[in-house]
Amino acid sequence: MSEAGRFTRSAVFALGYNVFLWSAAAVMGKLTGSSLAAAGVVGFFLGAALGGWANLVVYRRLVAISGVGLPSHCPRCRTPLTAIQKAPLIGWFVVRGRCATCGCKVSVLYPLGELLGACLGAALSVWLILRLG
Repeated sequence: MSEAGRFTRSAVFALGYNVFLWSAAAVMGKLTGSSLAAAGVVGFFLGAALGGWANLVVYRRLVAISGVGLPSHCPRCRTPLTAIQKAPLIGWFVVRGRCATCGCKVSVLYPLGELLGACLGAALSVWLILRLG
């Protein structure tokens, strides 16, 4: 299985497990404001990660790069990205929107896609908790 496939399964499992725990707390009447905040935070970070993964898949489909299991790299100089450069929402700001090696510009669509995924993840997790509670 590819690295992207393992990541997707892990992220979906983690989100499902957390929603299950918070739903159980809501059904038992133990849902508090901090539980909703925790659900929103977890949903935000998982949504950001899935938004970054969706960016990767869409970009590689448009450029016709086969496979999503290839390591992330600069499209111009092919230098592999470091772990901090791949971090959702922070990586783009760390390198100031440019490749750390060759200086080519990185599209602002990457952090925007991650931010959209983060907001959707947070909203979905809170909505699920409220809906099931």
